[in-house]
Amino acid sequence: MLFNWSHMGLSNSVNHLFGTQPFDSKSSARDNIYMDAWLFGEGFHNYHHTFPQDYRGAAAGQKQFNFMTHVIHFFEKCGWAWDLKTVTPELISARADRTGDGSLKT
Repeated sequence: MLFNWSHMGLSNSVNHLFGTQPFDSKSSARDNIYMDAWLFGEGFHNYHHTFPQDYRGAAAGQKQFNFMTHVIHFFEKCGWAWDLKTVTPELISARADRTGDGSLKT
């Protein structure tokens, strides 16, 4: 339990200090690919804060593999998760263009 609590506190602290803000540059939350690799999908913090209704926790097409999205897909197939909400790619792109820091553009 202590490990989980420390793990969550560390991820929230780091994801609010270091990384990019591709969807909302005014939010303190940041996307951090290093934390994402270590935390199995929890590094897309700026996306999560900008679109909290999206179960995926990260935009489709972001460069990292999001492990937790696949876990949720597994639970959906088992019947343990349903009515999964997503945000359209058009809305994601429009929001990134309007309020993001430009880090999604190549």
